[in-house]
Amino acid sequence: MTEMRSMIEDSAVRLFGDLVTQESLKAFDAGRASPLLWAACVDAGFDKALASEQHGGIGANPSDVFTILHAVGYYAAGIPLGDTMMANWLLSQAGIAPPQGHVCLMDPHAQTKLSSTGGNSFPEETFSALLSGVAWADNAQWGVTVSTAGGSSRVLLLELETGHNVIRKSGRNGAAEPFADLVLTNAKVKQAGPIAWINAHRAIRHLGAMSRSAQLVGALERVLELSVAYAVERVQFGKPIAKNQAIQHMLAVMAGQIASARAATIAAFGNGEPNGFDVAVAKLRTSEAAGISAATAHQVHGAIGFTHEHNLHFFTRRLWAWRKEFGTDNWWAGELRRSVIAAGPSAFWPTLVARRQPECTTLPLSREIHV
Repeated sequence: MTEMRSMIEDSAVRLFGDLVTQESLKAFDAGRASPLLWAACVDAGFDKALASEQHGGIGANPSDVFTILHAVGYYAAGIPLGDTMMANWLLSQAGIAPPQGHVCLMDPHAQTKLSSTGGNSFPEETFSALLSGVAWADNAQWGVTVSTAGGSSRVLLLELETGHNVIRKSGRNGAAEPFADLVLTNAKVKQAGPIAWINAHRAIRHLGAMSRSAQLVGALERVLELSVAYAVERVQFGKPIAKNQAIQHMLAVMAGQIASARAATIAAFGNGEPNGFDVAVAKLRTSEAAGISAATAHQVHGAIGFTHEHNLHFFTRRLWAWRKEFGTDNWWAGELRRSVIAAGPSAFWPTLVARRQPECTTLPLSREIHV
């Protein structure tokens, strides 16, 4: 583990462990997000961790920040850290200094209309679009998207000030996290810069999927811990239900699902621009594991797992919500299928085995399970 990665992991464990409590989780569900948590993340430099030092960041690699996003999921932290971090990385890559405040990822694939004064050429001066279900856009000060014309792509930074050609229709997902439908009519582009990534036109979706995959892994590991703990503590017919072979099998299946989801997601967090194939595998694998593990966890917990008083729902609701964001299972399966077909049968196996997994650690959660 690099020194930077170790420092980031230690900081994330302390910060989220201290500030995310059951009381804060309940307050978030009631619409009272913690400003202290966001301020602490900004003070720690987490929001700009991937931006270059020239742009006020620390120049970390994606594999260095995996543990931060993992912690967002493990602690069910109600903050837009993942989206802001990824948006600021994209801005920095395009030569734009990230702004202060919360930045949302405006996915071009989620829009029904797009136009700009640049037409088929650059630069854009205004931006018009109708976007649905933009995560964390309810109170975002800034939005980032990518515009492609003539084979080139540019990153656009927009100021999302309601009333200035910006209309929002706010809502909340199943985890009580805010989103908004955005209507942008000739909204002014604050800054724009070129981006030379291979799949730049899909950068927003790739970055959002990376963030959600890491968060899903964190939440999945927490759900497994809660399920094992409950199975060991819950006594029925004179013995813990964890001694029941059927329960052991259910927990083992869940652990296997999470292990493969973690491995796929770590592979997507390389040390450079997102790789479409790896991101597709990570999002598909974590989403599938989320569905299986959430159902299994509630089976293990029985009726108590469905009560609001138990902590399980804080994490399973996020599993269900995050698996739908930045591309559904069907969308990513289609993306993976197209990339495999385009490469041809002779390239599939060599390409697959040539992939190297970066060294990423998670919080100290993935330990041996004894039941």
